[in-house]
Amino acid sequence: MTPNSPMGNADLNKVVRLTNKTDFDFTPEMGAKYDSVPYFITAGKSMLAPKPVAKLLAKHLARQVFLRNAPYRDETEVDGKGSTRALWTEEQALKLADTFITDEYAEEKEVPRSEAQIMQQKIAELNKEFPMDSMETATIMAPTQYVDKQEVIQALTEKNIRFDARLSKAALEELLT
Repeated sequence: MTPNSPMGNADLNKVVRLTNKTDFDFTPEMGAKYDSVPYFITAGKSMLAPKPVAKLLAKHLARQVFLRNAPYRDETEVDGKGSTRALWTEEQALKLADTFITDEYAEEKEVPRSEAQIMQQKIAELNKEFPMDSMETATIMAPTQYVDKQEVIQALTEKNIRFDARLSKAALEELLT
């Protein structure tokens, strides 16, 4: 599980609208990524997303707003006063980020299933789509087991398969498959 992974998050089933209320496009280069998945939100446009994804993207968008509104720092401020002054606090960033998120609603929580249950459902779906009555059933034949090299040579001769008798039993058996 990665740090940004929503697994185990109580808000995972909540869907929200994330709106870019700025005058600039929010791009992956600016931090519009979640678990390395890039997003692009055009200025004034919205997207629906699970709440954990939207909250992280909104926080990164808020930071971009603070960076764009940052005052220009000239040489007079580089003496230790201005260059180390924070442009925002985490509280300010989260407060601004919350303004980008609206329209929360919850989706029905999916019940966790085992791999066997998932495969069982897939088999049932496939059998509905392709009923067994309309298909011939395939029979699986076990490969013939040869006791010695002579039996393999005899089988190759019966099937008119050309072979080099100097090859090993295993190599000759491969010619039969």
